[in-house]
Amino acid sequence: MVAAHRTQERHPSGTILHVKNDILRALLNSEYKHLSPKLERVDLQHGAIIYRADQHIDHVYFPETAVVAMIDTVEGGATVESR
Repeated sequence: MVAAHRTQERHPSGTILHVKNDILRALLNSEYKHLSPKLERVDLQHGAIIYRADQHIDHVYFPETAVVAMIDTVEGGATVESR
């Protein structure tokens, strides 16, 4: 669900071809080259919780083939989901 390979083949438009995440694909070559050694591909199970409110963030996820939803609990205990 995260990351990308370390080779940098670009389309004439300037986008990195093998990267499936729009944010990573939009980076300049120099920015991607700096970030790529720190990226690793991980598979997450359906329903996995990647962040909780007030939790220290150790990893940042760049989904490639997933939908990530934010679920919030409101007054009265009801939940609201954003995608």
